Amino acid sequence: MGIVKTDPFTGLTKNKTLVSRRYVTDAEIDLAVEMGRKAGGARHIVALALKTAWLCVRRSVEIRSVERSAVTETGIIWYDGKSKIKAPILMKWTPELKETIDEVLAIKRNNDSGTLFLFGNLRGNQYTKGGWKSILVDLMNDCESEAAKRKIPFEKFSLQDCRPKGVSDKLEAGQTDTQDATGH
Repeated sequence: MGIVKTDPFTGLTKNKTLVSRRYVTDAEIDLAVEMGRKAGGARHIVALALKTAWLCVRRSVEIRSVERSAVTETGIIWYDGKSKIKAPILMKWTPELKETIDEVLAIKRNNDSGTLFLFGNLRGNQYTKGGWKSILVDLMNDCESEAAKRKIPFEKFSLQDCRPKGVSDKLEAGQTDTQDATGH
């Protein structure tokens, strides 16, 4: 448009950021699910969401917003959270994924709540970022405490940390749906 004659950002440099390369282990996911089951309720839901994020290589926003209607006879239908094209991605059932989703569907919710969201809160609503984080922190603290008792390694992780593990595990297993699953 010709309004600005010189670039005001000339000479500025970006702040350096540390890139986190967190790789969640099978034992860490297993412990999170175990502790979620033990605590029950919201922590159980969050633990199963972590496992599903790994199995389906999904992003945080995709996990928190998936509706129960996405569960079909053949698998779960996902929509890429970053894509402008909302094409569905079907993650076909594996025995482990089917077992995980059946378990989350069986979690008792409040009697007066709807059940729109697969990983929704006990009132049937979608978790807010803050609500999700609060429960995740509690679950990770439970895991850290139990790991210390057992004298086993454990490092806290989040939904975002599960996606790289899912991609790596799929590639190592020779699965061919990794590109379809991730959109990359």
